[in-house]
Amino acid sequence: MSDKIELGFIPLLDCAPLIVAQKLGLFEQNNVQVELHKEYSWASLIEKITLGVYQGGHMLTPAIVAEALYHETPRMISPINMGLNGNAITLSHRITKTDKPLKQLVKEEARGNNKLSFGVVYPFSMHNLQLRMWLEQQQVDPSEVNIRVVPPKSMWQALSRGDIDGFCVGEPWNSYSQEQGGCEVVASAHELWPDAPEKSLGLNSLWANKNETAVLGLTRAIYKACEWLEQNIESQQLTEWMVECDVLSMSNEDVSRCFKNPVGKKIYFSNQATEQTFERTKAIAENIKRWHPERVVQDIESAQQAFDLELYRKATRL
Repeated sequence: MSDKIELGFIPLLDCAPLIVAQKLGLFEQNNVQVELHKEYSWASLIEKITLGVYQGGHMLTPAIVAEALYHETPRMISPINMGLNGNAITLSHRITKTDKPLKQLVKEEARGNNKLSFGVVYPFSMHNLQLRMWLEQQQVDPSEVNIRVVPPKSMWQALSRGDIDGFCVGEPWNSYSQEQGGCEVVASAHELWPDAPEKSLGLNSLWANKNETAVLGLTRAIYKACEWLEQNIESQQLTEWMVECDVLSMSNEDVSRCFKNPVGKKIYFSNQATEQTFERTKAIAENIKRWHPERVVQDIESAQQAFDLELYRKATRL
């Protein structure tokens, strides 16, 4: 059995592979001892992983790509993805209850020196990239609006206070916000970017490079958890585990409804969901370089160094 491995997660439906791996005993079966820690912001979780406070955790796939683009040696790497899709775009009724096209509203607000504001969970996230894609589809240049970072759980509160006019976030926070009122889900992000790699198992690179056996064990456990999830996504057992671990601070009924009626077409195992192919990395890297060209020190091809496909295939025997 390995030394205790500390993994962090953000309270979202798609942290489920970690919860399932723990509850099914998959970590222990693969000789790794894991302790899970709930965090509330991606910035905090990323800092704790890169500084070595945690050995790894539930991570935004584009944040790992950004590490590879912005550093000669990435501080964070990944052996396996934890799912595709899952995000949606939600807008305030201030926008949805008017007949004006969004591009007209944006220009009117800008003339009044009061740009519309949209929330995303982190600069290097599918949420940010997908929101920008959606804005361009509405014929809005993303530079014409404010895009600000808001923790996932705080999106509805920020919108209800008028701090933001819309957001792109993962579940359950789109469904939750719509149920609270004052806003509505207007687009599922998988329609913008089908099978987008959303989350990965992010690991501190220094730790991972010294602990290949433990990384193999973690990878096997997550792989089996994702396979179980896809077959049991509507099970009462999954709902009970998520509630028991107080992942979302929601009732059994609310958690069950989110899994059974997902916004965002979440995929955990099929469509090569657990494998971060070069094509997926390249698509993310190209978008990051387009919107965040500052500080890029590596070429797009080098971004794949953050994803250990050889170890992934060894762990999953592909």
